Amino acid sequence: MMKKLVPVFVLLVGAIWLAGCGGRNSANSSGNLNISIDAASTMVGTTDLMITVEDTEGNAINDATVDIKGDMSHAGMQPVLGESSASNGAGMYVIPYEWTMAGDWFVTVNVTLADGTTESQRFDFNGISGEMEMEDGEMDHDDMDMNDGEMEEATE
Repeated sequence: MMKKLVPVFVLLVGAIWLAGCGGRNSANSSGNLNISIDAASTMVGTTDLMITVEDTEGNAINDATVDIKGDMSHAGMQPVLGESSASNGAGMYVIPYEWTMAGDWFVTVNVTLADGTTESQRFDFNGISGEMEMEDGEMDHDDMDMNDGEMEEATE
């Protein structure tokens, strides 16, 4: 009996793993629009989200209003919002955005067409990285000394 359950268990674990691998560069179609999203960076900090909006035949839609709402996969975080009503002429809308914390995020894209038609789609961004590069002139922990419970900058 146990040997028969092993393949089922392996398939189940594989299916769960694949479901958890969310997509960047995702594209969704719900019938009326094709919406895709890409992030210039998936590291904590400021980035640009590039949303492309096309009709079902692949024609760029340049006269829409696109707004986004980013949420973390766990409760308690304030959502991050953004909006754009200007396309680059190829159906791409660039929205400045800030990943405020490392972890798994989902971004809901809401598109409103000129005729008032709306469509919403959700995109998962799993594994936003918390690693940030040091800017010139910034201190890291090696530049600090601890004296009597107070931090003081080390002198060079």
